[in-house]
Amino acid sequence: MKKDLLFVFILILIISTDTKSQERLHLDGGCQFTSGTEEQEEYSFPPSIEAQVIVSKITSAMQIQQSFILKAANVANAKASSSGGLRYILYNTTFLEQFKTKPKNSWGSYCVLAHEIGHHYNNDNFTETDLSRRKIAELSADRFAGYALQKMGATLEQAQAGIKNFALDEETSTHPPKSARMEAVATGFTQAKENTPYRTDLEPPSNKEKAAKDWFDKGFELYKKDEYYEAIKAFDKAIEYKPDFSVAYLRRGSSKAELSQHKKAILDYNESIRLKPNNSVAYFSRGISYTSLTKYNEAVIDFDKAIKLEANFPEAFNNRGIAKLNLKKYEEALKDFNDCLALNPENYQAYNNRGNAYNKLNQILKALENYAQGIKIKEDYPEAYYNMGNTYLGLGKYQEAIDAFERAIKYKSDFHEAYNNAGIAKQKLELYNESIDYYNRAISIKPRDPSYFFNRGNAYYRLENYEKAIRDYDYAIECNPNYVEAYGNQGCAYLRWFGIDKAEDVIKLIDTALDIKKSLNLDVSLTEAENCRHEALKLLGN
Repeated sequence: MKKDLLFVFILILIISTDTKSQERLHLDGGCQFTSGTEEQEEYSFPPSIEAQVIVSKITSAMQIQQSFILKAANVANAKASSSGGLRYILYNTTFLEQFKTKPKNSWGSYCVLAHEIGHHYNNDNFTETDLSRRKIAELSADRFAGYALQKMGATLEQAQAGIKNFALDEETSTHPPKSARMEAVATGFTQAKENTPYRTDLEPPSNKEKAAKDWFDKGFELYKKDEYYEAIKAFDKAIEYKPDFSVAYLRRGSSKAELSQHKKAILDYNESIRLKPNNSVAYFSRGISYTSLTKYNEAVIDFDKAIKLEANFPEAFNNRGIAKLNLKKYEEALKDFNDCLALNPENYQAYNNRGNAYNKLNQILKALENYAQGIKIKEDYPEAYYNMGNTYLGLGKYQEAIDAFERAIKYKSDFHEAYNNAGIAKQKLELYNESIDYYNRAISIKPRDPSYFFNRGNAYYRLENYEKAIRDYDYAIECNPNYVEAYGNQGCAYLRWFGIDKAEDVIKLIDTALDIKKSLNLDVSLTEAENCRHEALKLLGN
């Protein structure tokens, strides 16, 4: 029997969706300086010294403690938000740099950040669904900014610089018009001059509102600790107190998705979207669940919607590319990965996925370059090593493949696919005992995978240990009764071990393989098995 025909390669391209190149924040909505925002995923970075100094001056002038975490991020300007009980102020570095080029308006950056600090000082709820309360909160934060900047020595014109240059003239669903905001800053400025104590204009939330928010924060803390069942119970309570709590449905759905309860998760995402139809994260999350359920067309529709709502959403591009890869739309997938990397050049998973797209397009060198780029950004990245190993294996560079699989295993000790494929590469080098060691590890991790037993059976066959080969083919058939190649190779093993004594069994096994191939219309080669069948017939005198 020709050696190469005893192998069936298991070359699975591993697609990556996780992103950890920067800190990724799951935000509960928030106040951007010029608009309200829904729940979002943001990439954050350590703050600049300049931004820390501005914040320190504002909090010192107001004689308050910093109750929030300051981060640079990919936001439009500046944003106050929260995540599971933790409060954040995010700012765009380029946005703040604009004020340096406008000497008369250099106080603008103080106005913008003071406004966001005001939201936290007032303990505003960023999951608030009452739009009238949202607008009151915005004007109170503007008044805080005017109050703080007067204490810092600004003139009224300087205190209003941020509003004058960046606030929208017209009213929006969450923000009052510029004229009202300018007046709010002026009111705060005057109150500071008169030493009138600053207080928010917003009435305290109702007991039910407070209970809902407290349960929500508890649920999100449990979610971040991977305690998903308990998180679901907490979100249940939040929704009980506040039935229109869209973000609670969203986060409950995410908890269910983490438990692979994707159908149940989709029901929660549906309700979140019904309550807030313009929530890009809800569409994105539902797209992830559709992908997990292999409903790739539905996933693409949801990622399309997420991108339409939020053009700068790199993970939506990345995951839409993954769905399109599975739909065999390789050129379209490639474009999505390119767009993802244009928005976030440090997204190592997108490099891995783009490598997979290039592999499918038979652009092998580009595939290897992309896997290497992903590894350059994140050295302990097992999926990229694994895909690189598969690519080398397909090129016949078996030692390079083994080296890559070993690196994958180093960073992911239970990577059974990598053990299996390293075994295939060893087998190609005719190092059969070493290949068996790898197959043993793969089987110990995933003991019901028929291909691992089949591949180990092939290695035993090469060592002429036909008894163990037959046993492994038996296991493979037990795990998958339609494993055509296992029947065929087992027939050949019977022929080599028993000769004429088992010639009839050889014919039966190979006939079974041929029958299954025909009935299931499988595109597999059984040439060598048919040769064994012909030998068995000759032994029987037929």
